[in-house]
Amino acid sequence: MRFAVWIPGAAVVAALLAGPAPSTAQGTDPATVDATSRGGWAFGASGMVARWQDEEDPFEWIGGPALEAAWVPRAGLGFDARAGYLVRTGSYGMTGVWAHATATYSVPAGRHLMQLEGGASGFLAGDSDGTHGIAGGPLVGAGVLLRPRGRLGLRLGGFMQVLVASGEWTAAPGLTTAILLLPGAR
Repeated sequence: MRFAVWIPGAAVVAALLAGPAPSTAQGTDPATVDATSRGGWAFGASGMVARWQDEEDPFEWIGGPALEAAWVPRAGLGFDARAGYLVRTGSYGMTGVWAHATATYSVPAGRHLMQLEGGASGFLAGDSDGTHGIAGGPLVGAGVLLRPRGRLGLRLGGFMQVLVASGEWTAAPGLTTAILLLPGAR
């Protein structure tokens, strides 16, 4: 008897979360909707900037441009990897590489996706006086993946990372943005 109540209730909740069904009469490309419902690989360029909270260091910000690859489902679990160049910051001109690797959870909002992410982040860098630094730790965040037209995707998000370096930790909140080529029709 309980299953008779749960199954229709679950169907109603799923229908509400999925939103209205797109139609070609409204101008929605059915090939794009079908590909997105299955999910697929997305590739593009992204950037990150984070506020370095350790006041003893000669820099206040870390971040820079990156390349990105992601498995983007219509709903559920996905994956996102970003790796890029750490631009010069502070009086010592620290440069290097940075990376984020996260699992994502996507919830549809019409054609767009709301995403939660959790994973790891880190960087390897050096500054003008020859000092090398490596830091890494957990990252959590949230964002939105917008689909303005066709396969074009724009992702905006915020995150909090905790970076551990030389036995000390620093919280570094930040922002990410990306321009992605989303999966197309198969």
